Formats: sequence, structure tokens, C-alpha cells
Amino acid sequence: GLIMKRRKPCRITGAKAGYGNLNVTEGVVSSSVLREKARAYGVSVTVFLSAVLLCAIHKEMRRSQRDVVLMVPVNLRKFFPSESMLNFFGWIEPGYQFPEGDYEFEDIVRTVDAFFKQELTREKLGSHMSMYMKLEQHPILRFVPLELKNPALILANQFAEKDVTAILSNVGVVDMPQEYRPYIQRFGVFISTPKLQLCVCSCGGVTSLCFSSAFAAPDVPRRFFRTLSDLGVPLTIVTNRNEEEPS
Repeated sequence: GLIMKRRKPCRITGAKAGYGNLNVTEGVVSSSVLREKARAYGVSVTVFLSAVLLCAIHKEMRRSQRDVVLMVPVNLRKFFPSESMLNFFGWIEPGYQFPEGDYEFEDIVRTVDAFFKQELTREKLGSHMSMYMKLEQHPILRFVPLELKNPALILANQFAEKDVTAILSNVGVVDMPQEYRPYIQRFGVFISTPKLQLCVCSCGGVTSLCFSSAFAAPDVPRRFFRTLSDLGVPLTIVTNRNEEEPS
């Protein structure tokens, strides 16, 4: 069900790829097919993919009875108009408390969709921003030298990362001038991470589902793409090890 006051989320475990190494796996799908599949469930593409990722992680980490929780960045410009060239985003943390027995994928989709609708409001996001602004304007922290503040913020971010299982970021549609489009097959976004991150972007009717993983085995990405294929979304998989035919 919908997570309000959640327990400690499960963590993806396994052998790491090694210092300075990342495993990357990219699934290439038709943007229109993906949109139609999400529309069949009555949700957005981001909600649909979040549900698929939650399901894939649970299937690989089934021995864990903890919640599976995602961090999903949110572009705040859609809620608070800004001309700033700097990053202006927040995040929400949808999750699911998987039962010990069987469950329906539709239940996960409905739960995630309800969480998105609950959290993605101007009021909710505004309250989060106010909390961060109060921290920034704290009378003591305002006078802390930047050399000390930055390491503290990095440390706080590391602690925050421990409260989520994985990250899903939908970059959206990448638009290019018409004269460049014949030379572009697709765009992919891969981000360095100490965990597992899925970045989604689309261009020219093609959507790239790009996994970056600090783990040696591609268990969760493989399960994610298998689940997506079972749901009726054909795809081609490309990795930094080899290229595979559509499954």
C-alpha cells in the first residue's frame, strides 16, 4: 500500500563493480508504444516505469521484507516559474510495501500514481522548499565558511541516499534543431552512482532507459527489462559488455 510512515527501505546488495567502474545497460523502446502502455493503466510514463522498477527490485531482493523506495527528481520549474540557469529541482520518494504473498502489478501502479498525485502539488513542494530555506538561513549556518559547509552537505546527502533503494530520473524529451535530426539515432543519459540509477530520455520517437549500476551483476536491470517485455513493451538491450537482440 501507499507508504506514509515507512520502515527502513531495502538495499540492493551484491558484489560491487570495483572502484571507478560502473556497469551500464540501456534499453531502447518506441516512445509511442511506451506511452500507450502507460495510458492503458491510466498513468504517466514516469509512474508506469517507477512501478516496473519497484517490482523488478522486489523480485531480485525477495528475501528482504523491507519497503522498496525510489528517489524521483522533480523539475520545480513546472510548479514555480524560474529564469535561473541553475538546477532547480526537488524530489519525491514513492515506494511500496510488498506483501509476503502474491500481489498484482496493477496495485503497485495505483499506489505509485496516488503518491505522485499526493506529493506533486505546489503546496507540498513549497513546504519542502521552505524547510530547506530555513536550514539555509539558519543564523549559525549562514556564517559557516563554505569550505566547511560543502563537506557537511555532501555528508548529509550520503546519509539521505541510504534512505532510498534506487533512483529514477526522467529527463524528458530532448529536442534538437531540425537540421541535426537525421544524424541523431538516440540520446542516452548515464550518471555515476554508488547504487543503481535509471535515467529516461526520449528523442525522435525513441526512448532510452539507461541504467547505471555500481554492482557487478546486472540483475535488477535485466529483471526490469524482462518485466517490461512481459508487459508488452518490445525493446532492444545494449550494455557496455555486449549488444543483445530484442528479447
